[in-house]
Amino acid sequence: MQQSVNREQRVKPPKKRLPLRAAARWLLLCTLLALPIGTASALFLVLLGHVTGAFAAHPWLLLLLPILGFITAYVYQRYGAAARQGMALILDEAIAPQQPIPLRMTFLIAWGTLMTLLGGGSAGIEATGVQMACGLADAIGRKLRLTPQERPILLTTAIAAGFGSIFGTPVAGAIFAVEIIRQGAPCYGALLPSLLCAVLADRVTTQLWGIPRHTYAHGPLPPIDAGVWLKVAIAGTLFGLVARLFVKSVQAVRTFAGQHIAHPVLRPFAGGLIVILLTLLVGSRTYNGLGTETVDLALLGADIPFFAPFLKIVFTAVTIGFGFIGGEVTPLLFVGATAGNVLAGLLGLPAGMMAKLGFTALLAGGTHTPVTGIMIGMELLGGGTPVYPATACILAYAFSGARGIYSSSTVQPEERVPLRLLLNAMPSTDLPEEAGYMSSGQDLHVRER
Repeated sequence: MQQSVNREQRVKPPKKRLPLRAAARWLLLCTLLALPIGTASALFLVLLGHVTGAFAAHPWLLLLLPILGFITAYVYQRYGAAARQGMALILDEAIAPQQPIPLRMTFLIAWGTLMTLLGGGSAGIEATGVQMACGLADAIGRKLRLTPQERPILLTTAIAAGFGSIFGTPVAGAIFAVEIIRQGAPCYGALLPSLLCAVLADRVTTQLWGIPRHTYAHGPLPPIDAGVWLKVAIAGTLFGLVARLFVKSVQAVRTFAGQHIAHPVLRPFAGGLIVILLTLLVGSRTYNGLGTETVDLALLGADIPFFAPFLKIVFTAVTIGFGFIGGEVTPLLFVGATAGNVLAGLLGLPAGMMAKLGFTALLAGGTHTPVTGIMIGMELLGGGTPVYPATACILAYAFSGARGIYSSSTVQPEERVPLRLLLNAMPSTDLPEEAGYMSSGQDLHVRER
C-alpha cells in the first residue's frame, strides 16, 4: 500500500471563496449534475424495493446467493477494469486525480448491489449511491473538459449528491463528502456546490420522480441532565468499540478469504454458502439484507436480543469480506440501533433514545465522519437537543480506532495523538513543525517518521 499522498501530488485545493464567475459556473454545473444523479438514485431505489420485496416473499432466493455472487464477481473481473477498485478509486481520484472513473462503474455497482440483496447478503446502499454519482459526474466532467484543479470539487460534489439522494439527507451528504476525504486534500471550497447539488439531487429523486423515503420511527430526546449526559458518554465510548469491532471483522474476513481462496471469482461463491449456513443456524432472516425493519423496532424501543448487533456484524463481515458488492453504512445503522437498544437496559435509559444515539454514533465511528453522524441523526431522526448525539458521535469516533470502513491506496489510517500530548498542546494554538506534528485542517496527525 502506498504512503499517504505527498504534498506535491495533491491538486492545489480551491480558494476559500469562489469568484462570482466561478460560483455561477458551479451553480450551472450542479444543476446539470443533479438531474442524472437524482434520476439514477430514483431508478436504483425503485429496483431496490422490488428486490427486497422479492427476497421477503421468496425465502428460497437465499439458495441462489452463491450463484449470484459468482456471476457478479465474474462480470466485475471480466469487465470491471478500474471500477473494481470501488470506493478506493473514488477517494484516490478526489485527492490526487490520475485516472478517469469509468462510466461503467455506475451500472456495475447498482447491478452488483441488487444481486447481493436479492440473494439475502448483508450489505448497504450508500457506496452504491456514491459510486453511481461519481461515475456519472466524471463522465460529464470529461465532456466539459474540467481542469485537474476542478475535478476534486466535481467528485466531492458527486459524493454529496449520491449520498444525499440515496438516504434523503442532503446536508449530511455535503458534510460527508468533505469529511471522508479530509486526510488527503479537504475541499472546503466544495461545501457550497456539494450542498447545492445534494439538495437538487434529492429533490429530483423525491419530487420529480416521486420516490418515497423510508421514515425511521423515533421519539424525542430528554432535556439535558448531567446524569444522563454521563451515561451517554459511556455509551458513546462503547459505540466506538463496537464500530472498531465492525471494521476489524470485515478486514479480518477479507484477509482470510484472500489468503485461502486465490481466485476472486470463487470468494463470493464460498461466502454465499457461509451466509446460507449462518441463516439456517440462526433460524431467522433478520440479519440478511438491509434490516430496516429491525432498525425501526429498535428505535421504537422494542425488545432486541443482546446478540443482534454481533450477528449483524458477522453476516456483514462474511458478505463484504468474501467479495459481494454493496456498502457498509446501512449495516452500521443496524448495528448501532440494536446496540443502543441493548445498552439502554444496562444504563437505565429509554431504549428508543439509546437506539437513536447508537444509530448516529456507529455511523460516525465506522466511517470516521463524526459531524456527518450528528447531522444524519438530525435529518433522519430529528427532535431534542443535539448535545446527546454530538457527545455519542464524537466519543464513538475517538474510540473507533485508526481505520474506518473506507480505505484506499492514498488515504491512510489516521495517526491518533495520545491524550496527554493533546492536552499539553491545548494552551498553544500553533504547533511548530519541529515538534513532529502536522494539522490536516480537522485532525491532529503524528508526522510519519
